[in-house]
Amino acid sequence: MQQLSNDTTAMHAHRHGSYQLDIFRSAIDVPEHCRAGIIDLLNEIISTNWRLDSPWWSASDTPFQDGYGIGLVRLADQIVGFTIWRRLSIDGRPVICRSGIELRPEHQRKGLFGLLLRGVLDTELSAVPAGSEIYYTWRTRNPVAWSANARACRRLLPSLSDGRSDSSLKDIAVQIAGILYPSREVEFPNLIIRNSYPNITYYNQPAYESDRALTETFRRIVPDTRDAIFTVGTVARPSN
Repeated sequence: MQQLSNDTTAMHAHRHGSYQLDIFRSAIDVPEHCRAGIIDLLNEIISTNWRLDSPWWSASDTPFQDGYGIGLVRLADQIVGFTIWRRLSIDGRPVICRSGIELRPEHQRKGLFGLLLRGVLDTELSAVPAGSEIYYTWRTRNPVAWSANARACRRLLPSLSDGRSDSSLKDIAVQIAGILYPSREVEFPNLIIRNSYPNITYYNQPAYESDRALTETFRRIVPDTRDAIFTVGTVARPSN
């Protein structure tokens, strides 16, 4: 992975203490000679948090394709976490779809989720005019991840914490989910997608220690470890 750190022409860097986040807004800008090694590394990092029946990423199901972005968190020369996202367009408005975020256990609770979130949103919002609002989506069964993403949004569906779901996002949610998960239907009102994780389960189901109510909501809504909650929100670039 040392060679990757020297290929910086398509990369934006963000720092958090001793950590650096390298962002490739277009994952196809990652040098080809690095891709196989990175895919192996992504699966290895995932396996520190999940039991995998088969590799999550592969040469045939790869993030290194048009419309995908990738961010790699490194400490010195070691990659300790990553995020992947996909860009869509619905009715001419950009959509950012988070496809995964993983950190090695020993690097969790160090503010790196926020680093990844800011890195992705800053990168994508810098590509739209000031004041523009774009859609932001994610799928998870992790209440901590859900809460962090939700706090970044102006509007939200579903809103699991305060109950103020924006029903105007329902049609957009159906359209986006239909693209991302064409073989599955979204179940309202909580936007549950069944069998989202068919070949993968957490070693330890995440809990939000400072928000037990949200943790209990997840346990109640998606007790089956294969299911997840899909969420659609909007984020906006400041108008100066």
